[in-house]
Amino acid sequence: MLIRPPKDAKVAASPNAMSLFRPPIVRSASAALDRALFSKTIPIAAARVSNLKNLSKFRQQLDKSKELMQLERVMNVRPDPDPLLAEKGGKCLLLKPEVKPEGIFDVDRLYEEIMLTVRTDPSTWSPILKEAVKGEDVGVIPYDLKLDYNYWTYRTYVRDRKM
Repeated sequence: MLIRPPKDAKVAASPNAMSLFRPPIVRSASAALDRALFSKTIPIAAARVSNLKNLSKFRQQLDKSKELMQLERVMNVRPDPDPLLAEKGGKCLLLKPEVKPEGIFDVDRLYEEIMLTVRTDPSTWSPILKEAVKGEDVGVIPYDLKLDYNYWTYRTYVRDRKM
């Protein structure tokens, strides 16, 4: 059953940053549950920490500046997306969707029928993050957060469908 807003309701033109984390809409009439339909990849930024001894320090600082991802059931410390650095124990801190990664790139990604363009934007960084990047202690990189069937709970899925 599809629930539509009333005709006089105002609908936002751009998706809310947290709406990225809602479960995917599954329209399947099959008898068996296909768990692959519940997977989602969300392009965000991550802070690559160059020295692991400073990981806790930067985690606290980014938490205070409200840039650290605080998402239920998601660990905000992850292995580095670069396999060579991850093999050596490299870690990164997941940042909120409002924080944009650094670098010279422009990638279009198809995400739920919306084209998202990931661009560098240091103006979205706090002074703490800017100082850490300037000191080469941290690098802000693109990160693909992959959520699968095990991430969402029944309660989350049903609650989001009622909205």
